[in-house]
Amino acid sequence: MKYLLYFAAFSLFLVFIGCGNKPPAIEQPNGPSVVLPSVSDTFSAIATDPDGDNVKYRFDWGDGTISEWSDLFPSGTVHKTTYAYSSQNYYNIKCQAKDEKGKSSDWSIPFHVICGLGFIKWQLLADDDFDCECNSTPAIDDQGNIYIGCVSGHIHSLKSNGQERWRFNSASFDEFISSPAIAANGNIYACDRGGTIYALTSDGALIWSHLTGSEILATPAIGRNNEIYVASTDGYLYAYSSQGQEMWQREIGSIGGRSSVAIDGDNHLFFGDDDGYFYSYDTVGNLRWRYEIGWEIYSSPAIMPNNKICFGAQDGYFYILNPDSTLFHRENLVYNLSSSPVIGSDSAIYITSEDGHLFRLSLNGDLDWVYPTQGYSGSSPAIVRNSFYNGDMIYFKVSWGKEKQDEDSLFMIKSDGTRFAASTIPQAMSAEFVSSPMVGQDGTVYIGGGINYDTDEGGFFALTGRGTVINNNWPLFRHDTKNTGRTQ
Repeated sequence: MKYLLYFAAFSLFLVFIGCGNKPPAIEQPNGPSVVLPSVSDTFSAIATDPDGDNVKYRFDWGDGTISEWSDLFPSGTVHKTTYAYSSQNYYNIKCQAKDEKGKSSDWSIPFHVICGLGFIKWQLLADDDFDCECNSTPAIDDQGNIYIGCVSGHIHSLKSNGQERWRFNSASFDEFISSPAIAANGNIYACDRGGTIYALTSDGALIWSHLTGSEILATPAIGRNNEIYVASTDGYLYAYSSQGQEMWQREIGSIGGRSSVAIDGDNHLFFGDDDGYFYSYDTVGNLRWRYEIGWEIYSSPAIMPNNKICFGAQDGYFYILNPDSTLFHRENLVYNLSSSPVIGSDSAIYITSEDGHLFRLSLNGDLDWVYPTQGYSGSSPAIVRNSFYNGDMIYFKVSWGKEKQDEDSLFMIKSDGTRFAASTIPQAMSAEFVSSPMVGQDGTVYIGGGINYDTDEGGFFALTGRGTVINNNWPLFRHDTKNTGRTQ
């Protein structure tokens, strides 16, 4: 009887000890939200044991693979491991922890991962109030908020997750072809096709507006004092202060154009027009010089690292001018060049032609290579750097890119001229949208387009990407993510 009492007491002691051991608490895993097939990336997890026990980890990678248990680590220690997915898809990563006494946690909240570039993360669709077809190029502020104009006469401000912050209506619901630009003080400048220039706060409130003489297709350039410069199709170049006062206007020809002003480090203005002239002004409105091309210039210029100015023209030539207006080099690329050049980290120049070719030229303007597609492009490229390719990656969009029939394509081309990836974007048939890609800090690619009314897909897209915009030279349509059009 005494032995039975000892046994019962010992059993109760074991039960008491077992009940006292609590399982560890596991947090949601962490790591890159966009990965590539066959490329290893690092993921981490952290578990805290309420009893202070050491813990070990295992991962459910969401593709049918569950890892082996790791070694034991002190409670609260971040555990890191690597994994590579074999195919493109959407995956949910979960983690589980177990303490040294064998008590296991539940599986963690899943961490969502997309394996592949160019997947649609979200899109801004039409609703009962508007058709959100976007021809303009988005701008991104320091908080990651996005600004984009649409053909129904709205400026949309969106959070990085696609949630709309606000929507501003143009005076007569005139469409926005011109792209928004963000000043250093946070104000937003936008021009509608009816010819009205708007200054908005970052919260979408109207500060001032001015109606010019005709429609505006160009994007305003922002000067050092938050003033703006923009050409209108009435043949005038306009300058407005940040308070909305007209500083000056200058007649530049019988018709203006869609070429946007670029501002160099010496505060000189450069742009082309539809009359076939390329101009340089100073910021007080004095004409410095003009250079005659003889063909329309739709392309907005880029300022090169050697202070030369480059742009394309409708005669199929790519031009490089010296700062004093003399011709440095002219390269025959055959096809119409309406997009704007960008300049990589190695000072190479990239530009697309209307027939969908991507060209790379040297700093001296000589052609290095050409990448052909089967589509149309008025879209300018964007240049990023990432951790999985030791070189620049060039993104550009073509309409009807033939990755899939009647859909747009976003191409990702290495600086050596080979294709890294391409993706399709649902698109309106028989439409050409010239929105250029913009890249967020997390690598997300933002771009506008049309709407496929059979599926209601389209408008404005956030696509998976990896890398950040290069921080030198002229990597984007308007130099930077704020679309300032100015060498900083």
